Order: sequence, then structure tokens, then C-alpha cells
Amino acid sequence: MTEFSVMTGIDPTKPVTDVIPYARRAEEHGFDTLWIWDTWFSTDAFISLTLAATNTTNIKLANGVAATPVRHPSMLVSSISTLDNLSGGRAVCGIGCGGQATVGRLGMRKAKMAEFRKDLQTMKTLFNGEEIDEDGAFYKVDSVRRAAPIYTASWGPKMLEISGQLADGVVIMAPDHKDVLKVKVDRIKNAAADAGRDPSDVKIVFGLTCDYADDPKEIIESFKSLAVHYIQRTGYEDEYPPDYRALLEKVREEVPLIAYPATEAPRWELIPDEFVKYHLTVGTRSECLEHIKDLMTLEPDEICFSARFADISLIEKWSSLVNQLKADIS
Repeated sequence: MTEFSVMTGIDPTKPVTDVIPYARRAEEHGFDTLWIWDTWFSTDAFISLTLAATNTTNIKLANGVAATPVRHPSMLVSSISTLDNLSGGRAVCGIGCGGQATVGRLGMRKAKMAEFRKDLQTMKTLFNGEEIDEDGAFYKVDSVRRAAPIYTASWGPKMLEISGQLADGVVIMAPDHKDVLKVKVDRIKNAAADAGRDPSDVKIVFGLTCDYADDPKEIIESFKSLAVHYIQRTGYEDEYPPDYRALLEKVREEVPLIAYPATEAPRWELIPDEFVKYHLTVGTRSECLEHIKDLMTLEPDEICFSARFADISLIEKWSSLVNQLKADIS
């Protein structure tokens, strides 16, 4: 049975306590997990998650996700374990290798695959309560009470394979297109099987940027900056139909600085409406419902809705979709 979750960030110009009513509402509506963006352009994820933990009782709590080049495994395991202890075992650890927005804008590079694999293995060792003793480093995180699950955010084939081999779950984000998602799910499960794991032990999460309206024109326009951000991720051209290759090249040529998804990107007007609808789960309510139903035929373990900084009205919208999906399935 597919679970449903929400992911958001808290606007850094607003009080971090805004997370409290958001977390409570998400729990009231039965969402399984609250993911909080772990990045420098929103409020601190762990302060936000701590506030959520002390104001909820059941919803799981996850950072979405820590870029390993800027968070040492020991500090991340310590933060997650502290949150886990505070919340009564509700913490989930999210990690990624870093992207243009989370790492590139800081003048740093994303983790190489060998580096990411080592960090993931180190975190698994620490979450198991064991000590690291290698290459002159020796330490142990004493706040660990249980092995919190580690989920990766993955796009490329090597990340998907590493995740299938080692992670407890994988968050797959954009494009929200069935054919693209199926290729990625198959790669994860094949990598798990090749590593001698039961593929069902690796939980699959579809991270869907989702919003709808009777007339979705304004919503589609609002997500064109996010589309610019995704287009600037090089190396993923095969995820788009050939007709979009000229668009990818033009956007990358005219927007040389790395865009990040929380503000308006330059030249967003280059993005056609249909590209946004190909890439994200947006449109009318019925269009979004049919799209999610189609994606659910791939049998993800979790669907995680996301859109913009914390907006309680979106929880109501997503809950409406979930209730309709469950009613239709039953």
C-alpha cells in the first residue's frame, strides 16, 4: 500500500515556528512523513524538525536532503539520532551528493560517486552503533539508539545503483513522467538484487511537485523558474523527448548562473507550458488525479507531495487528492 507524505521548506524571511501549524495539519490529515528541505536557502532543517517533533505525535520526520559535501557523516548521524531520540523513533535521514543549488552556489562541487558511497557506508556503520577507525580517523556517535533509515535523493544512474545497493529508501524527483520513473525504479531494484538484497527492502519514493486549479495557468507560470533550475542539471538529457533538446540548450546558454528553486529564475519565460506539465504534476485536479493514478501502477512505497515554502492550503489540496485516490482504489 502506497503511503503519502509532504515535503516543504520554511521561508527564511518568516518565523521558523511556522513549521508547527504545518506539521500539525499534515499529521491531522494522515500524512506519513514530513520532509523538511535541508538547504541554506530555507530555515535550518533540524531546528524546524525539532519544533515539528515536539508538536506532533505520530508523523515521521525527515530532512530532505543533506548534501554530503557540506555535512560530515558524524554530525549528520548525531543530528538525526538526537531528533530520533526526541521524537520517539520517528526520524528518517535524507542524504544526497549535492546539486547546483545546494552546493554549486556555495562554490563547492557535488560529491563524486566514490565519496558519496563512502559517506553512506560510514553513516550505516555509525547508525549501527559501531566505531569508525580508518585513515587516521577514529570516532563513534554515542547518541545513536537505533539505526534510523537512510534515504537518498537520486537522479543519475550511478546514484540510483549505489542507493539500490546500500540505502533504505530512494527519493526520485522530476521529471514526474511514468516512463522516466520506471527506468529509475528498475535500475534501483536491479542494483539491489545484484548486491544480494531483497529489492523490496529498498523503499521507493516518488517526489512529486504538485498543485492544481480549475484554471491552472497561474500555477504553471509559477513553476517555470523551477523548470529552469532542473534544466540546468546537465547529464540528464535522455529524460526528455528529443523535441526539448533545443530548449535545454537555449536555457543553459542564456542562464549561465545556477538558478535555485526558491526564487524567480532569469528567463523563465522561455519555458513552454507543456514542458512544465511534462516535468511536474500540475494542471487541473482531474489531470493531477489521473497522472498520479498512472504513476501508482509502478507501485511506489511512498508518494511525497511538494510545492513552494510551507503553505497549509496545499496540505488541504493534497489531502483531497489522496482521499479521492483511496476512494477510487477501494
